[in-house]
Amino acid sequence: MALATAFSVIGASIGFKLSWGPIYWGIISAFSGFILGLGIKIFMFKVIRKNQRLLRGKHSEVILIVDCHAADAEAVEQTLWKNLALGVSKLDLMAYKNKSSPYNIMARYRMNELLFRIRDNFLNTLRKFFCF
Repeated sequence: MALATAFSVIGASIGFKLSWGPIYWGIISAFSGFILGLGIKIFMFKVIRKNQRLLRGKHSEVILIVDCHAADAEAVEQTLWKNLALGVSKLDLMAYKNKSSPYNIMARYRMNELLFRIRDNFLNTLRKFFCF
């Protein structure tokens, strides 16, 4: 409706110089603005919001940890986003890997810290996505 109003004002203003006059050109340009606004709205709901419609009603409870080289991290992240992931996080796991015994207290502390960071990132993504 806003585009129809704007187009009708511009069309009526230009219509003073044209042969049919400001009333006809105002009506023609209002109709053109309405059609253009309707086309933009249909484009927004059909094409851009398609991903949100696909995600509606699906509740993911899976955390996927991908161990890859730093050069492949961007490609993995883009693949996850294209497949409608709710959240993606990159972590440097080399800081968390400990070459000593797996029962080392420090190794357990680092793994717990990693899991808490993954959980917090997931919960923040859910809060942002579902607005709560």
